[in-house]
Order: sequence, then structure tokens, then C-alpha cells
Amino acid sequence: MATDSNIDRIVSFWFDPRYPYRRWFIKSPALDAEIKSEFGPLVLAARTTKTLDHWAQSPGGCLALLLLLDQFPRNIFRDSADAYLSDQKALTTATQAIAQGFDRAVPLLQQAFFYLPFEHEEQLLSQITSVSLFEGLAARCEAGAQEKQFADKCVEYAIRHRDVIAKFGQFPHRNLVLQRRSTAEELEFLKTNPLGF
Repeated sequence: MATDSNIDRIVSFWFDPRYPYRRWFIKSPALDAEIKSEFGPLVLAARTTKTLDHWAQSPGGCLALLLLLDQFPRNIFRDSADAYLSDQKALTTATQAIAQGFDRAVPLLQQAFFYLPFEHEEQLLSQITSVSLFEGLAARCEAGAQEKQFADKCVEYAIRHRDVIAKFGQFPHRNLVLQRRSTAEELEFLKTNPLGF
């Protein structure tokens, strides 16, 4: 199961050119079920064992590992605390990868997935880093290109995530599934920002 051939399978699935990039960030029960069926055992292996840790030694392997740790759990465990259980490992993996320049060794659109673990972290320093990384990505994109439009949108969302953490110290939309008490201010915020940012 946990063979290196899975690296190409994961990356090819997530970056399949037949589908628009926006499927990465939409709620789709069909896609969630497909990811669970195709990659559920690999997600479990990545987050609970060291079986796949050696993938972090190459740019492509690291990208696949980050998808298993940071993206696929958000599909498989949507609206559950389990969606966030491997966030810390994803952040550590991304930090080490960026230090080695692995993010710059993959195509522009794929680079964003090295940066999302910072955006998902409920710490202001990580949020500041996220904004900086996405601004760098946008600066590397050619004006008018599809990648530039995507990167600019990533910057916008990174800023919104940062601002939420700066204000609340956490993402209020996670409170329910993480069994955290919401403040009156957070509840009011969620009325006008149901996505949480």
C-alpha cells in the first residue's frame, strides 16, 4: 500500500488538469467520498505512523505527504475534530520543506499547498508567515496568467485568515467540532462570516 508509486497517484489526482482548481476548496460529498475511498489508508498511515515520513526527502514526495496530512483530512473528516489532527505534523513538514527549497521545485499552483499548513495554524506568527509566503507566490506569477489570479486569491484568503487569528486567537468556526465555547463576539462574527474567515 505505502509504496512510492502512491506519490504520483496522489499528486496526479489532486492536480488533474481535467478539473478546475476550485474543486480544491469547495464542499463536495462526492469528492470527499472519493478521497476517502482512494486515499483513506494512506492518510491514516501518514498521520499515525512514520511509514511515509521518507517522502519528505523530495519535493514531489513532500507535496504528496502534505496533501495527506493537511488537505485530504479536511475532506475525509469534514465537520469533525479529526480534520485537524495532523495539522501540526503538516506544519512541521512544510517548514522543513520550505527551508530546503522544495516549494520552489514544483509548479506554481502546487507551491500553494506547501503554504496552506501555515494558514491553517491557529497561531499569529504562522498566519503572518502564510501571508508572506502567498505574497511571494503571487510575485512569482506572470501578470494575467491563471496562476496569478489563483495566487492573488490565495493572498486575499491568507490575509482574512490572519485577521481572524489576530482578532480571536483561534478560528471560531472550529469551536463547535472542537468542543470549545464561543464568545458572544465570535458568535456575532459567524453570523456574517459563516465560513469563519
